[in-house]
Amino acid sequence: MDTLDEKKVIDIEASKCPIDSVTVFLDRAEITRTIDVQSSTGTHEVRINGLPNSIVEESIRITGTGEATVLEVSFDWLPKKIISKEGIEAEIEGINKEITDLRREASVLQGERSIVERLSNKIVKGSTEKREDEKAQDLMTPAALQGMTNFLNFYDRNMDRLDTALLESESKVVEVLEAPSKVLQIKEKTDKISELRSQLNQNQPTDNHKRRRVLLSFLTKEEKPIQFHLTYHINGASWSPKYDIRINSATTQAPASLNLTCMGVIEQTTGEDWKEVQLSLSTAAPASSAVAPELTTRTIRYYVPVRYPRRNRAVSTADMCMKESVSVLEDKKATKSKKSMSRRAEKEEECDESEEDAEPEMEVQTATARSNTMSTTFDIPRRSTIDSDGKSHKVTIFILNVSPQLEYIVMPRADPRVFLQATMENTSQHTLLAGSASVFLDNNFIGTSQLSLKRDNSKYAFSLGVDNDIRVKYEAVKTTSSQSGVIRKTREVTVEHKTILSNTKKIPVTLVLHDQLPLSQEGGIKVKLIEPEDLEEANAVLSEHTNIIHWKVQVPAGGSVTVPMKFTVEHPAEKTIEGLDEIDQ
Repeated sequence: MDTLDEKKVIDIEASKCPIDSVTVFLDRAEITRTIDVQSSTGTHEVRINGLPNSIVEESIRITGTGEATVLEVSFDWLPKKIISKEGIEAEIEGINKEITDLRREASVLQGERSIVERLSNKIVKGSTEKREDEKAQDLMTPAALQGMTNFLNFYDRNMDRLDTALLESESKVVEVLEAPSKVLQIKEKTDKISELRSQLNQNQPTDNHKRRRVLLSFLTKEEKPIQFHLTYHINGASWSPKYDIRINSATTQAPASLNLTCMGVIEQTTGEDWKEVQLSLSTAAPASSAVAPELTTRTIRYYVPVRYPRRNRAVSTADMCMKESVSVLEDKKATKSKKSMSRRAEKEEECDESEEDAEPEMEVQTATARSNTMSTTFDIPRRSTIDSDGKSHKVTIFILNVSPQLEYIVMPRADPRVFLQATMENTSQHTLLAGSASVFLDNNFIGTSQLSLKRDNSKYAFSLGVDNDIRVKYEAVKTTSSQSGVIRKTREVTVEHKTILSNTKKIPVTLVLHDQLPLSQEGGIKVKLIEPEDLEEANAVLSEHTNIIHWKVQVPAGGSVTVPMKFTVEHPAEKTIEGLDEIDQ
């Protein structure tokens, strides 16, 4: 009978311990394996061999059910093995001999069959080539009939035996040569020998990616089955959000709507395949620092200015205008969106007619969210299989249906085209992480965009491309120059231009128009806005740090609106200014 001091060693390959659940973080994954052990009374050591090298040692923990006491859990490397090639070479030699013997046996049986067939053909042929004067009744004698019967019995017995034996032999050959082909196995084993010989020279194990093991010591007082759960973090896995955004523009019958599907894109190269596991995605990043930062000493001193070459302020301010308003899509996206925008008029006409009853849309299975203080975890409702191949696997996390705010943006000084921008407010319990989005407008693919928070940290904005149903004309009305003063002469430049917005849609639209005043960097240069005289009345706002004016303009269906702008620039007459393009024209 075993004593409690004896330690019983149980070796288990990790591949025999199924992965039950996987939680994928933004930078790694948490694996939970199930280990079933049939224990006896006493102390046991379970060695779980063949675990990946990329396991985070500090994350390993053991839980379980059953009447047992865990004594120790450790993590180390598998001992290096001395690999012998003699066994494989003997196996290859045996397979070659087996194929040779079966082929020889088949050849012998085929020879016997040929002899019997030739003999039977000769007898039959001889019986039909008798002399013409031979009487037919001789063939009907009892002796002749008995001889024929004996021959036929002999033929049947031997042919059946040979056919059966030959068929068995041929089936054996087929079994050896076809799937799984022993010949192919010979080649694979020969290649394996070359690989093993190379490893023998380096004294390396056969799989350098799975050389770790967990040692679990526990004590039991009864012979009962025990189930352990091994949990650990592993590098080489991650997930990122990807969005599918489908927008239906406003019509005379319905307001604009937005359907956002959030998907998790999972990739893993951990060295172990996840087969039919319970999958969860977490927004946590365990590798990030969990320690609060410390403040360093804050010093103050005199500022020493650094002079740089003067820039063209008009171009610089235009750049600020573009950054402040919207990120313009590439020309390729604008080309794609042109077709989408041109079809919207047709859609508006269809919506004016009575809508027929539509079949219900297909239901999409989504994840269940669990939130804590630091992160959110999404549990995927079905079991998933994700191999360690680095390929992307998509799962649906959640779907949101919101009412977006569609806004048309135009900056005629920088670009005469009108850009459509969508803004949505997330009022759901789900957190929207920054990520790429495939954008569809009225069921037409527009392009890809980035889902990102606006400055107020409550709304998300993304571009939808160029709308060719709204046309912009930027006209310079006039630029005049005058000079005044006797002792200190000054020059005043008056610039006047207008923007004409034309709407060819059947519904009114609201545009945000951005234009700019020159921003003076010198005390002697003074810029004054003349028109609009009252910004509030003109529904406009001036950003003082950039001198950019933002108008909100209502353009009626099929109509047009003209937005005028006029300003003056005063400077010493003896000095030449730069950055005022209108003077150079």
